[in-house]
Amino acid sequence: MQLSDAFQVSVAQAGFLIAAFALTCVVASPVFATISARIDRRVLLTSMLLLCALANGLAWFAQTYEQFLATRVLAAVASAVFTPQAAAALGLLVTPALRTQATSAIMLGWALASVLGVPLGVWIGQAAGWREAMASLGAASLVVAVILWKLLPSMHLPPINLRSWLTVLRTPALSLIIGASAIFGAGNHAVFSYIAPLIEHIQPDDPGLLSSLLLAHGIAAVLSNVLAIVLIGRLGLESMTRLWGLLPIVVFAVWPLLSGWVIALFVMQMIWAIGAAGFSGLQQARLAAVAPALSGASIALNSSAFYLGQSTGTLLGGAAWTLIDPRYLPWLGLCLLVPAMLLSRKGRHAVKRLKKESLAISPTP
Repeated sequence: MQLSDAFQVSVAQAGFLIAAFALTCVVASPVFATISARIDRRVLLTSMLLLCALANGLAWFAQTYEQFLATRVLAAVASAVFTPQAAAALGLLVTPALRTQATSAIMLGWALASVLGVPLGVWIGQAAGWREAMASLGAASLVVAVILWKLLPSMHLPPINLRSWLTVLRTPALSLIIGASAIFGAGNHAVFSYIAPLIEHIQPDDPGLLSSLLLAHGIAAVLSNVLAIVLIGRLGLESMTRLWGLLPIVVFAVWPLLSGWVIALFVMQMIWAIGAAGFSGLQQARLAAVAPALSGASIALNSSAFYLGQSTGTLLGGAAWTLIDPRYLPWLGLCLLVPAMLLSRKGRHAVKRLKKESLAISPTP
């Protein structure tokens, strides 16, 4: 709401900032995964953190909506490269037996960042202004860039070429999982992108509620990834993915009916976060488990698909905001989450068929 007021734009136009960020990631993730395939991961990941710091520093000086939008596009490029390549690089640091737990662990790190960063950013924005929140994010990126440069060893991933992308897209066990990520991202962000105005619409007399809910969301995201690390050996990767994906469906089904009660909001927010945060990391682990040699390409495409879903869901949520009572936005998300889980189920069956046939996937010659 601060951005819509600052730049004199509607809630839907403010929401487009998220969509523009996501759409940039859709294109940038596979493109830069190919271009940067031969670059040392230490150099690449540190450079992307510096680019993120620059983008958020420039946001401080933005005087118009268009200028601020440009800084979001720049930040999106950094995110599009950093997120999938950090997950792929992790596979070089651990044994294959620990790859799934390691992927969950890196998602735990991102969840911890959400616990501290999202509520802190909201608090700074509410207390000092959105410019100060952007500046704080830029400063944090600089600090992390220095730490990463000092701790991460030099490493290179297998090169990604056109054959790698085509192999991923032609393999149902991979493409179905990636498709599920896209639709799941759309359903989740049709609601989450508008959580701030949604909470203000439902509970206008409690200005501190939003930051508290986001803190609860972040804590639950951490819990989600801790549980994934602990339980994945017992339940299995596919069972964990199915369970985590069903949690937001349950929450979205009852959200419009229970959102009038603050306690219910906190319970639903945490259950939603457990499912949504865990599902994203588990999808990456599924792709790495099916085809380790193609993880750089498949995880980059998965990130691209997720961001495509995020932008689509954000645009759908913005359109629905003016057409329906915002309280019912979760039912829009529900209409997308259910097909996502059905597609995920088809991907699970494709993986089983692949294992039965004892086929190993690698880039076609």
